[in-house]
Amino acid sequence: MKSNKSFPSFIFVFIILLILAATMNSCEKASLVLGENFVSNNTTQIHYVDTSTIEMSTIYVDSFVTSRNGALFTGHYNDPAFGKINAESYARLDLPSAFDIPEGATFDSVEVILKTNQDYYGDTAVPYTISVSQLSTAITFPSPGQAVFYNIDSWPYNPVSWATKSLYFRPASTDSISLRLPDAIGRDLFDKLYNHSEEVSSNDVFNQYFKGLALTASGSVNNLMVGFSESVIMRLYYKEPGVVTQDVFLDFNISPLKFGFSHITADRTGTPIASLGPGNNRIFSAQTGNAAFSQFITGSMVKIRFPYLRSLKNLPNFVKIISAQLIIKPVAKTYSFPYELPPYLQLSTTDQYNQPGPPILDPNSSSRQSAVPQYGNLVIDYLYGTGTQYIYDVSSYLQAQIEIEKNNENGLLVLPPNPANIFNRIVIGDANNTTGQTQLKVYYASVQ
Repeated sequence: MKSNKSFPSFIFVFIILLILAATMNSCEKASLVLGENFVSNNTTQIHYVDTSTIEMSTIYVDSFVTSRNGALFTGHYNDPAFGKINAESYARLDLPSAFDIPEGATFDSVEVILKTNQDYYGDTAVPYTISVSQLSTAITFPSPGQAVFYNIDSWPYNPVSWATKSLYFRPASTDSISLRLPDAIGRDLFDKLYNHSEEVSSNDVFNQYFKGLALTASGSVNNLMVGFSESVIMRLYYKEPGVVTQDVFLDFNISPLKFGFSHITADRTGTPIASLGPGNNRIFSAQTGNAAFSQFITGSMVKIRFPYLRSLKNLPNFVKIISAQLIIKPVAKTYSFPYELPPYLQLSTTDQYNQPGPPILDPNSSSRQSAVPQYGNLVIDYLYGTGTQYIYDVSSYLQAQIEIEKNNENGLLVLPPNPANIFNRIVIGDANNTTGQTQLKVYYASVQ
């Protein structure tokens, strides 16, 4: 760590210096308390430190909830930095709230309707193939005390699909994707509804009969991940007799208890973070080409620490950190199409357990009640790439951390605002990376 520049205090008229006690002798530094502004005098100086003492690592994310979060993901793509990514989803459907099919009605067709939520990641220039299969058993919660499902949870299904469709995904479209199921499936279901069979007497009994749906994508074809809303619908069409035949339908929706979730996996073989996993939950950036890797939804996130922050106190006549800026830079050529950067990234405080805590807030908020997280104000340098960066004010965070005397594993996690709902990823260069050098800039006050 070295002090690069020293500026006279008269250029920092916004900083107040109050002298609380006289010096004990001619060689002792004055005891000071700093307010929001300094008195302009010849005893105070502001120094700028471009520190290289950032510690960066990739942290393994063991599990996170994928049910009850408003989205189901299905797809597959190959990522040179993060591996072979695959997602499939499962849904348990309930009976229509009411059904009374009149005599003489006849079955027409049955389809599954998926509503895209415009969340996608990957290459939309190639066809996207999605399949619907029947689950092997009805979805139930893993235990009485666990009413949610996680990314590591999966459910068995019949490998022979009921329906498959290939299409070109249109990101701006709000259209639904429909897959027609075999008539034999629909006719059997229609007959049971028509006759009020035991299999449709209640939701629990119905799910033992019908079991549910698996939404999958072919790994050999796709290079795209698509998000769907949780409002998966299976729609049964039939015709009612009369003077004019009427087309009628019944909807089977995802259970209100939210028996719908996504199973997301990443095969990191051959990637810089291939060893990341349950047995190796932290890899330092020096081991991965001076870079760290963040894609929470596939099990990785970046942690930034400042382990030598307290060494600032050893600098000549150090008094206090005045301001600090963290500039996060992605490694050049790691975010070209289709691997786009997250449009927003926030810094979440954490400790030795590496769980996301409260975010670093915007210091310009009028009050803490109205404060919002900082999202980095992403700037993309399309010409050279070296100017692509996220910038954060970490003044308050470092001012608090430098006062902690005991050793700790406190740090900041780099995450998108809704990390379990976004596949955009980032490869961040550490202070020694030549094409994406993350920097910590600190201004501190000293007194002569």
